[in-house]
Amino acid sequence: MIYHGTGHFNACFKLARTLQQQHQVAFAGVEFFTPYVTQQSFEYHPLKSVPFGIGLEYWFHTVRKNKPIYFHALKDRWADGLYQIREKELSNLIDQYRPDVIFLDAQQNTDFLVLYSRLKKSSIKIVLVHTMLPQEAPYLSGSKFARQKLVYFGMDDKAIIRRRQKKNQIPDQYISPRQSNLGCVLQNIDEVILAPREFELSAPVTSAQYIGFHPDYKRKEKYSADFNAFRDKVRAGAYAGKKFLYFSAGTILSHQEKILTLIRNLSRVSSQKGYVLVVTYPQVEKVKALTSHTDTVVFEKVPQLDVLSYADLFITHGGLNSIAESVLAGVPMLVFTPQNKMDLPMNAARVLHHNLGLKISLDESVLDLNVKINQVLTNPGFRQGIQQLRLMNGQYALDSIMPLENFRHL
Repeated sequence: MIYHGTGHFNACFKLARTLQQQHQVAFAGVEFFTPYVTQQSFEYHPLKSVPFGIGLEYWFHTVRKNKPIYFHALKDRWADGLYQIREKELSNLIDQYRPDVIFLDAQQNTDFLVLYSRLKKSSIKIVLVHTMLPQEAPYLSGSKFARQKLVYFGMDDKAIIRRRQKKNQIPDQYISPRQSNLGCVLQNIDEVILAPREFELSAPVTSAQYIGFHPDYKRKEKYSADFNAFRDKVRAGAYAGKKFLYFSAGTILSHQEKILTLIRNLSRVSSQKGYVLVVTYPQVEKVKALTSHTDTVVFEKVPQLDVLSYADLFITHGGLNSIAESVLAGVPMLVFTPQNKMDLPMNAARVLHHNLGLKISLDESVLDLNVKINQVLTNPGFRQGIQQLRLMNGQYALDSIMPLENFRHL
């Protein structure tokens, strides 16, 4: 059961393929991802409900065009509306599949509260999957909960979760006193983290099992005919002798104007130094209007694993998947963070700590970009840092999570 983000699915595909060697595997998530997941040759069960207690009421009713949206969101918070819809759908899901194990994305951890009674009464095991590294100091926004309390007359996310924990008689042993900005923090259940322990900055706060970086090299992605033509030119040697820079902001679209400015400045550096700059960004025409360098090529989507196979430098937003794929491709990074929350700032700190690259700001000047790009391209220490982490990661095998009998019942 995966949270609604392409990166969350991508992170789990290799794990799922490994499990498929001995088991039947199906994904469940929001309906939007049905074509993408089935394209990877997995069974997919689309869900119409969303996790409760993580602030999705407004989005839920916006998508369904239930007006007035605020009234419906307020009513749901007080009447436990999203929970009840979720409970009914997940109960039907379990009845249909009768699973032996549920792998639950940690980003929708409140589903554990929904599933608890069924798990306790049955032989079904549950494993929490971290597609992002748990935070040593979880990003907390007091303003978020204060705003929710004000807008929803005291019924913020924490209040909704506490109410349901009490009603479902969920023992405190499963709910950590540590707080999170998203849902709750679970404990005393099996957890796996899709990264090597060595990537952490300090001793982990969790007893979860680290299973390493495992990109799915069988992943199928859609991209344009223009990219096919570009890749053919690369393979034909049209850019022989030139350094390749690859830019991606992931699926995060905050601070768009600043990101576009960063792309423009990167293009200027590339023009001065004779680099090839490959940019993936949803607003292709906006980017093209900002860049005049003939070797700046822009696409809405690219097969990232393919581009990294010939890139010399990856300019990335710092998502864990992107870092993992860059490390295993042997490509050093420049990391910018469009958001100062979730795991991005900590991931940037990890990149710096392990000498995998440097950090840049969204408003980095052309001069400073030139200096940092040159530093990462020419200093062998960055590739040595990447090679060291790759060797450590090679000690992790996905087979270690099997047999599934190793996981515990509640």
